[in-house]
Amino acid sequence: MNLAYSVFKGSLRALHYHLFLVFHVGLAINELWFNLTRISQVSNSSILICRLIRCPGILQLEISLLVVNQLTGSVPQEMGRLRSFQLFPAAIGGLRNFTHLRLYKNQLSGSLPEELGNLESFVDLEVGNNQLSGPVPASIGNNISSWIPPEIGNAAQLQALDLSSINQLNQPIPGFFGNFLKLIYLSSSNFLHINPIQLGKQFWTNAGFIDISHSELQGSIPDSRAFQKASAEALQTKRSCSSIKLSGSIPQEIGSAKSLNQLDLSNNCRTGTVPAAIRNLTQLSLLHLFENQLSGSIPQEIGAVEYLSVLSMHGNNITGTITHSIGKLKSLSTLFLHNNKLSGSIPQEIGFLNSLEMLDLSNNSFIGHLPQDICLGGLLQKFSAASNHFTGPIPKSLRNCSSLFRVRLEGNRLAGNLTEEFGIYPHLGYIDLSDNNLFGELSWKWGECYSLTSLKLSNNNISGQIPQDLRKAARLHVLDLSLNNLAGKIPEELGKLTELFQFTLNDNQLSGDIPLEIGMLADLEHLNLAANNLSGSIPSEIGNAYTLESLDLSWNLLGGEIPQQLGDIKVLQILNVSHNMLSGSLAVPATLSIHEA
Repeated sequence: MNLAYSVFKGSLRALHYHLFLVFHVGLAINELWFNLTRISQVSNSSILICRLIRCPGILQLEISLLVVNQLTGSVPQEMGRLRSFQLFPAAIGGLRNFTHLRLYKNQLSGSLPEELGNLESFVDLEVGNNQLSGPVPASIGNNISSWIPPEIGNAAQLQALDLSSINQLNQPIPGFFGNFLKLIYLSSSNFLHINPIQLGKQFWTNAGFIDISHSELQGSIPDSRAFQKASAEALQTKRSCSSIKLSGSIPQEIGSAKSLNQLDLSNNCRTGTVPAAIRNLTQLSLLHLFENQLSGSIPQEIGAVEYLSVLSMHGNNITGTITHSIGKLKSLSTLFLHNNKLSGSIPQEIGFLNSLEMLDLSNNSFIGHLPQDICLGGLLQKFSAASNHFTGPIPKSLRNCSSLFRVRLEGNRLAGNLTEEFGIYPHLGYIDLSDNNLFGELSWKWGECYSLTSLKLSNNNISGQIPQDLRKAARLHVLDLSLNNLAGKIPEELGKLTELFQFTLNDNQLSGDIPLEIGMLADLEHLNLAANNLSGSIPSEIGNAYTLESLDLSWNLLGGEIPQQLGDIKVLQILNVSHNMLSGSLAVPATLSIHEA
């Protein structure tokens, strides 16, 4: 009987069912509450939940994943007489044939009774996010505040141990963890310290998944003594630099961990270089080295890690160029190298990465042209090369790259005809081409990008008129066409962009009246039409844009009186109508900064 994810609410206190053939009761992920002290035991292999489920004759019963509810109370002694569970609520133990203990994310309190100290077959122990306290029975151990007894090392069948999110374990990590565990979760635990060396050679040989991320770490990554025969498939040690104590560089001996499938050393403040021994990790699919203090260059040996799918090295001090061998990583889908000190040109071999989905090269000192075949595989979704020194054209493969979702190329010196370089992108949500040397006219095709929320093309050499078809991009939130050479009128059709909250057209050569339809933009927060050749009067309808926080109409040819309706916009903080031919005054609150000269 599986009642998980059923949106049940309230308490379970009045049911009296006699269940003779039930083998599984699942109540996970509901909003149920009851007091565990009411649990009693009728047969030698079944339990009652708050006197609600009575099972006098059952030989075996699973009560599965009573997690993310609101269980309260202490753990009753009767639980120690249960014998044949395969799955059971966490924070309750003591069954000889008990293999899985899961009751995390509740409100359990009190301590575990000594009668629960009969566990011999534990495989999975998950009891986090409760309020249990007191001593741990010497023969089991648990993820509870206080002290982990050394006797837990006798649980020879224990394979998985979750001690994550513990706030009061002021002891060194027990050395016996390395004797038998296959899976260990120590993330966000406040051990006095976790020294990876202390886990021992046997642990690194046996373990399949190791997570000591976001914990109080000190010491260093194990050297050859631990890694020589390591079989772990995943190692996570990430932690913010503010509290990390894990020191030193990445040792060459890490190349001995040839079974590693995932290696996450992010947020460790690691120094030194990426060792050439990385070439030996031929099974590696994920390598996270971001947010450290690594220096040196990207080793050419990285090209030997042929199954690598995710490579994240951003947020370091890595210098030099991108090695040409990176083109050998045919499975690479994610390459993050942003926020480093890389320079030189981008190797054309990156265009050989047909599986590439995400590429971020931003905030470096790259020069030269972007690879023309960057989207040759047709899978590229996120492409950022912002804030570099790239020159030359937009990669030709982007024109038909319909998979694009996010593009950031601002802050370079890219050139080319904007009209010809881009196509129609059904999934594109964000594009920023600002601060380049692009020319040409705005294409009607931008209006066919129906998912587009941000279009930023400021500070280029774009000419021509604003196309009326842009109104079709109805999800636009940000439209920034400032600092170009746009001419003609502002299309009144843009009043249909009802989700727009930033509309920036300043420093162009636009003329004619300000469209009345701008007052229909109910979510508009920032409107800047300054430094154009706009004439006529300020439409009073703009006063209907009640969310408007800043309005800049300065340096135009506007005349007539300032509409009093602008004073009704309560959230307006900045109003600049200076350097026009306006008359009258405006009664405004003291919080409004106004420029009328």
